[in-house]
Amino acid sequence: MNTKPNRVERDIARTDLMLPDGFGLKLLGECLAVGVLLSLGFLWGPLTIVGIFLNGHAPWTWPVIGAASLVFGLLMFAYVRHDVKDFIASIDES
Repeated sequence: MNTKPNRVERDIARTDLMLPDGFGLKLLGECLAVGVLLSLGFLWGPLTIVGIFLNGHAPWTWPVIGAASLVFGLLMFAYVRHDVKDFIASIDES
């Protein structure tokens, strides 16, 4: 059989990867923007259907989407800060 090996040693430096340089406001803004997209994608349709079943009266739709956007964005920011910092530290050690 002609297959590729599963584990090939590669010499990867930080300059070879597209990793964030800092974890400040720019990353927070990007995470919040993705949180808005996620909440719109996952919540807008189902909440609209629920609003239709409630005779079109759903003033809570946009506050729920806004709160979910904030939660998704902050959770993503915390995950990226923790996971990427560990990944960068492991690269710098090798």
